[in-house]
Amino acid sequence: MARLDFRRACVPAFVGGVALTTALGVGAVATTTPGTAHVASGVGLKALITHGSATNWNADGIDKFYGLDWNEKYGPTVVSQFSLFPYNVNPDNLKAALRNNVGDPEPDLVLTSGRGSGAATVTMLLLLNSGRPEDRELVLNTRWILDNSVNRPNGGYGSRYIPFSILGVYPWPTPTDEGVDIVDVGYEYAWNSSAPAYVTNVVALLNSIIAYAYRYKSQAFTGLPVDPALGIDPVTGEPKLEKGYHYIVEVDGTVTKVPLSTLGNTNTAYVTYRADGLPMLQPLRDVGGRFGNAVADLLQPALKVIVDASYPGGDPVANPDRYITASLFTPPDVAIKAIQKLPSAIAQGVEDFKKDVGLTKTKTPAVEERSAEPKSVEEQVAPQEDDDTTEAPGATVAVSSKPAAESEEPSVKSVTESGAVKNVTVTKKDTKKAADKRVRPRPLRKLVDNVTKALTPKVTRPAKTSKPGTSTDSNSASAGQSDSGDAKSGDSDE
Repeated sequence: MARLDFRRACVPAFVGGVALTTALGVGAVATTTPGTAHVASGVGLKALITHGSATNWNADGIDKFYGLDWNEKYGPTVVSQFSLFPYNVNPDNLKAALRNNVGDPEPDLVLTSGRGSGAATVTMLLLLNSGRPEDRELVLNTRWILDNSVNRPNGGYGSRYIPFSILGVYPWPTPTDEGVDIVDVGYEYAWNSSAPAYVTNVVALLNSIIAYAYRYKSQAFTGLPVDPALGIDPVTGEPKLEKGYHYIVEVDGTVTKVPLSTLGNTNTAYVTYRADGLPMLQPLRDVGGRFGNAVADLLQPALKVIVDASYPGGDPVANPDRYITASLFTPPDVAIKAIQKLPSAIAQGVEDFKKDVGLTKTKTPAVEERSAEPKSVEEQVAPQEDDDTTEAPGATVAVSSKPAAESEEPSVKSVTESGAVKNVTVTKKDTKKAADKRVRPRPLRKLVDNVTKALTPKVTRPAKTSKPGTSTDSNSASAGQSDSGDAKSGDSDE
């Protein structure tokens, strides 16, 4: 089946007039040069193998992803370096790391991100199709965690945009039907793993690129969702995820578990994090203050309709396992649905703006406060819409996304195919902590705060003849307010 995915990836390239670029990508992968692989660390029986990416060649910090202690279970970190050119070296490096760390029944773990995930995909395909049983066994006895993968079948820009192969981006989707143990983690709108499918929608393209910038190097602060039915690994604290399911993590920490259309024929689990609003409006929120936030609220509902119309079925996170390449234009049915939603979206934006600037008498706390306490778990029925696919039968279960130590009383909801809710348990305890795991970098706000602080002159007041210590107390209070203001910015240095 991997060969079938290979052919399916190449056909659009020829049809679209990019046969040359695909041939260059294929040739670069096929032309391997012995002795070019560079793998750091010594030879061991098991290891945590981290492969670098286009912006992080040496895989710095990847072994700290999701705040878990991977080394406790898998041993020392083995770094497989990334190479921009020649890019055929990347599969060589990964294969060398895998072969140098075999010899015990415990599987190795390959943990990588971005274009490193693309290199992992090609490594799998090369070994699975080498014709040697030992190579296939090597892949199947290895765990693979692919973060923000450019080769996610539906969304990765490598598998979505075939012409990028001329730049060394591998065009093949990660195999989902070979029995490989894979956890694929993606982020709504992010360029690497959630690229728009309809490329004439320039608004969606801009939004996706900005989403990548805001997600950059935030994995250490991102906690994996916890499925209470499966628990966690007692050594690493890693939540166990069920294969054949898609875990959609909402902004408030609620997790919806959706069966994939390939359920029963795949050993892959997908995780996707919803974005907190449109990333393209985040710079306006960061630097525009209260008025900038109001303008962003005015624009967001309508812009979201436009952006979402650039994804299959109008849903940026649906069907991550379905291989869908790019098209020029939005299909008519998706466009019609978007046009029908626009009037109400515009009206919603106007209402949000009026509330932000105080033009309405009644206020709805859930709408007014973007940083309010997360809501209690609500039922999330999330059908995977797509014109070319049908949803697999099965239940949809909402589970807790809290870190392992905070999931003592998880909320679970089971939904039958008819939509009836059974055994609903709502838990509000510590939901704030679950949301706090998702720290979004705000580089522009940090920059503005630093510049403002540097340019603001210190006010020196003349000493008063009143009670001693009054001036000191006042200055201390002012300093405390300043410190508090800096602390509220919620920045995380990149």
